[in-house]
Amino acid sequence: MIIYVDITLLNNFLMTTAIIWAIAKIMEIKISWARLILGANIANLYLIFAFLLQQIPLHYFISFILHILLNIISALLIVKVSFPDLDKARFIRAVTRLYLITFIAIGTTLSLFYIYGGSPFNTGILKLCIGLIVLFLLGNFGWSIIQKYKLPDELYLAIVIYFQGRELSLTGLLDTGNSLTDPFSNAPVIVAELSALLPLFPEKIQKQILSSANRDFGLIDIFQEYDLAQRIRLLPFSDLGQENGLMLGFRPDLVELFYKNKLLRIEDCVIGISKRVLDHENSYQALIHPKLII
Repeated sequence: MIIYVDITLLNNFLMTTAIIWAIAKIMEIKISWARLILGANIANLYLIFAFLLQQIPLHYFISFILHILLNIISALLIVKVSFPDLDKARFIRAVTRLYLITFIAIGTTLSLFYIYGGSPFNTGILKLCIGLIVLFLLGNFGWSIIQKYKLPDELYLAIVIYFQGRELSLTGLLDTGNSLTDPFSNAPVIVAELSALLPLFPEKIQKQILSSANRDFGLIDIFQEYDLAQRIRLLPFSDLGQENGLMLGFRPDLVELFYKNKLLRIEDCVIGISKRVLDHENSYQALIHPKLII
């Protein structure tokens, strides 16, 4: 069997680049082209080391274990190099996504070949093109569909927020990747859209809030003006589409969550204010910290 090293490495490089891009899209992580290329090159190094390992006369079981370890180490390095600023929880999620997206892309590509006839091993360019198309669709559309229909009763929770004599009902998505906490009290954070939170504030300041939303500290000025400064929290974060940012939050009087037909009343939490839309289909308006349902 003839192996064309240059074509094999190029295919592997392009597929890994697309997989890393898909992870970044799905998890809403900013990534530079330099990081993208560096991560893809680590995958090529894995391929080279795996090939060299096959040339060493080892017992089958030992060779198998070494290949598994090499694969895991490579996956960890790819994620670490591509996304260096992830916290532990997000890092584990990214590694999981790496394997899951790879299996989906490879499985879909091979399935299409078998369905429409022909060998999936003798058509390198076509196989590469199909794989790239699958990854593009998955990164842009597929994950939102999977997330929307995966265990909807457990992922989508009704939320009621009580603040200054007002109450607001929202739909929240239980987000296992939301590890955001108040740095002072360590209270879990529920991230909610600014536009969805507006009815929680007096009508006389709603327009002021909207007009100042584009200024980093505009909301802080409004909260201070209406004697709400003691409720303000500044939340450092490095995800949600931005690295090393500060999110404004506030402490509500009470939050009620409805989870598995049970009412959870939570006093120790913070509402983080997101200036961007969390879901363009408006199926949810908030991201719920997983600790709040434990």
